[in-house]
Amino acid sequence: DHAPVNQRAFRAWLEKRYGHLAALNAAWATHHRAFNQVPLPLEKDLFSSEGQTFLTDPNQAARNTDYFRYYAEELTDTLLYFARTCRSKSKRPRLVGAYYGGILHEAGGGARNILRMSALGLPRVLRDPAFDFFCHPNFYPTADCGGYAPLQNIPGSIRLHGKFQYFEYDHLTSIGNSPSLGPNQRKPESLEETLALMGR
Repeated sequence: DHAPVNQRAFRAWLEKRYGHLAALNAAWATHHRAFNQVPLPLEKDLFSSEGQTFLTDPNQAARNTDYFRYYAEELTDTLLYFARTCRSKSKRPRLVGAYYGGILHEAGGGARNILRMSALGLPRVLRDPAFDFFCHPNFYPTADCGGYAPLQNIPGSIRLHGKFQYFEYDHLTSIGNSPSLGPNQRKPESLEETLALMGR
């Protein structure tokens, strides 16, 4: 998102983080003359071969790691804003949750997915009292009969933070049809197979 409002927010975040332009230039190995001249990184630079590794050297890719920290904080702030608004504006007690936190699923797609999904903000979201529950399905590619079906998020951590996991079961049943089955996927052939999958 290279909209002016995002550009301004990113520059303000950098100024708060580094305090002085010299510190930013030292970290990024750049020669910017003012914070208001610092551009947002381009997509091709964010997801170069260096940017997609989990063990990115911060001395070599500080600009990218700074951008993804900023990105995660912005998304986390937005998520918390809506959760707190729902709770504070409701006239009756409400359960507040989010389809969020699928860090294990995103890990399957490498660092690009982890960073894109703002998983870096997960600790803040888990600690916040605005949320009661989180929702996620299991891994789709391994959900067939005879496979294994781990959840996409981390239910143990969710439980330890006093919240609960809402399991979304959205796989095919024996009476359902889907034109988008993957090459290693098939629908259950009977009610017994469907119930076995749900029970697992």
